[in-house]
Amino acid sequence: MDTGMGIGFGMGGNQPTGPRAIDDVRTGMHVLDVEGTEIGTIRSVFVGDPEADEPQQPEELSTGVMAGPGAAMNGLFPDGLGSELPAVERTRLIRAGYVRINLKGWFSGERFASSEEIHDVTDGMVHLSVDQEHLVR
Repeated sequence: MDTGMGIGFGMGGNQPTGPRAIDDVRTGMHVLDVEGTEIGTIRSVFVGDPEADEPQQPEELSTGVMAGPGAAMNGLFPDGLGSELPAVERTRLIRAGYVRINLKGWFSGERFASSEEIHDVTDGMVHLSVDQEHLVR
């Protein structure tokens, strides 16, 4: 049965399982790096827009949800994505999909992980295939 969601390598490790792992990510989930260390929580999710060119700034709706490329795909397009990122990196993240992670610690900031860096989503936790230092700042 074709769900129209494509084949991904999320939920089952190295075996294709249907939906991509990013499709199961929700705000507030805890994030673990490749070593299993908790590095933070999910602030927002954007499931991706493979046809995107240069990103455009979304408009905020009265609900506080961001509208823009990909918003119709049940993902969020966080405001201010990549104002400090090179255009190539912004476009890569928007095409692939990404999560915005609030890092643990008072002055830790945030990082972005592309959908390809999400290894698995199990037990309400997002498992990354990289360590914190390899995430986009």
